Amino acid sequence: MAKQVNFSLQKIITEQFAIFEENVEINNPSQFAVAFDFRLDDKKQIIGVSFRITFAQNNRPFLTLEVSCHFHTTEEAWKSFCQSDQIIIPRQFIHHLCMITVGTCRGVLHSKTENTPLNRFILPLVNVVEMIKEDIVFNLNSQKPV
Repeated sequence: MAKQVNFSLQKIITEQFAIFEENVEINNPSQFAVAFDFRLDDKKQIIGVSFRITFAQNNRPFLTLEVSCHFHTTEEAWKSFCQSDQIIIPRQFIHHLCMITVGTCRGVLHSKTENTPLNRFILPLVNVVEMIKEDIVFNLNSQKPV
């Protein structure tokens, strides 16, 4: 059974939002690519999860959105992640943070495209379990703060 981790969402940042109208044809099928990035701030006990989606048609991107969510954990939870000079975030917990970040990104996408033709492009469901198969390991000597 997974250990419960107490945390709170501290900050949401829209890192990037770009539309390339010349590359979109509203009624044509589109493809998308997604990616996650992880950061931490050991001093503040914050885990940053960044999610980026790019929509494209004919291999030409027409919309890119990247959203970061910063999560604060309790001191007890943080200590449970610490091992020597590493912070190891269990994949089940990262899955949960990723799902929150994807949902947040979905809302930002809707809000930024509301009442435009691009609002028909909805962020699809993302299977984070398939994307992230291992714990996330940070080397404390080389990580930038969130």
